[in-house]
Amino acid sequence: MRLTRKLTLAVSLVVLLVLSSMAALAWRREVQLFDADMRHDARIMAAALAQAAAHAWKQEGERAARALVENAPAGDDDMRIRLVRLDAPAQSGQAPMHAGSARAALTQARIVTWRESPRPGAAAGWSDSPGHGHGALYTYAPVASPSGEAAALELSESLAAEQAYVRTSLWRTAFGAGVLSLLVAALLSALGSWLIGRPVAALGEKARRVGAGDLTTPLKLRQRDELGHLAEEMNLMGHRLAEEIAARQSATEQLRHADRLTTAGKLASGLAHELGTPLNVVAAWAHQIAEGEVAGADLVEGARAIEEQSERMTRLIEELLGFARPRPPERRTVALDHVIRHTVDLLAPMASKTGVAVEASELAAIRTEADAGQLQQVLTNLIVNALQATPEGGRVSVGAELARTTPPPDRGGAPASLWVRLWVRDTGAGMDESTARRIFEPFFTTKDVGRGTGLGLSISYGIVREHGGWIDVQTAPGRGSTFSVWLPA
Repeated sequence: MRLTRKLTLAVSLVVLLVLSSMAALAWRREVQLFDADMRHDARIMAAALAQAAAHAWKQEGERAARALVENAPAGDDDMRIRLVRLDAPAQSGQAPMHAGSARAALTQARIVTWRESPRPGAAAGWSDSPGHGHGALYTYAPVASPSGEAAALELSESLAAEQAYVRTSLWRTAFGAGVLSLLVAALLSALGSWLIGRPVAALGEKARRVGAGDLTTPLKLRQRDELGHLAEEMNLMGHRLAEEIAARQSATEQLRHADRLTTAGKLASGLAHELGTPLNVVAAWAHQIAEGEVAGADLVEGARAIEEQSERMTRLIEELLGFARPRPPERRTVALDHVIRHTVDLLAPMASKTGVAVEASELAAIRTEADAGQLQQVLTNLIVNALQATPEGGRVSVGAELARTTPPPDRGGAPASLWVRLWVRDTGAGMDESTARRIFEPFFTTKDVGRGTGLGLSISYGIVREHGGWIDVQTAPGRGSTFSVWLPA
């Protein structure tokens, strides 16, 4: 709605400016017409009185002419009419207020008007001195005298009425422009909210839903303008993103499955050695039973040995198949000590084959919300890498604890907040700084050709990020490495 208010304010200001300009022009023209009417009326009255005064002067003398002028109806209290002479002294009361205008009227034999503006600080109303508080309009008409004296009719009218009219007209014009501007602003606000505000708010809500992961709920706008087109494009974008995310998830799951199969192949190599012993036991007892070399209690003991070794081999094979079998992620409450022990047991044959000891230590009773299978895949990748990086006679330890740390900037979270930490520590060769920076890149590996794809750590990092955590490593050449998996507590 801020955009609507801004547009409404901007357009309202433009409308107010246009209306004010038009009102100012109309007001100025109206004032000019009022002034022209005053001048026209004054000219007509001055011409008529000048002609009547000249006739009375000729018939009855100057005194009669002055009496006629003084007794002439002025029309209102703001008008004065006098018969003046250019040669009369200023103190006589017969001299014109403005001798120049009176002389022009006599010289040019026509009516002359002269406008006197209000003087600053002058009192309102009329005075006997030239000029008035409100200003005045002077009109001079030549009066023909029998003896040729330079006489003229002086008609002076106060501008108080004009000024009152100007003020009233100005206030009326300003009020009308203001009211019209408010009406236009209200109309623009309503139209802006309907045509812009609501669609933009709907687009913002759609963007928030997309940010929250809702990509397929359509946004329906009835408009067929640019905003409606933008809504259609956002709907299309959401569907494309949903398809892309689904495709990426499928590809990621396939990569994870491929990595699990790779790891499962490595486990199978270790299990082959582990299965050798129970297979030899089964074969030996089976041969003795088949040849009839055992009987009675020894036969029962042999059958029991065959059963135990078969169960042992079945359990090992089921664990291997369960690890390699693809399945959708399922988050639930997981006991971390159980996941760690199960993973260590699964990798024990591989560790035994490489001559490296694997031990689970510092296993507190910690639970978290996670996919146990994916978490086991992460630990398996880390432990397998540790086994491959540790020489014979070395040691790999795995543990879990609650610890306080500050998450990396891309994870967010409060400083020194509580997290679950799984760690895998080895006594291998360690890594230099340049290698440590790249270990989570897809297809980056320091192993020999055929021993690794470079996907294990990258996939593990992705799994942990999907669980809301991250993986970091502390390492140095010749000092081994410690991988830490941080998960929300």
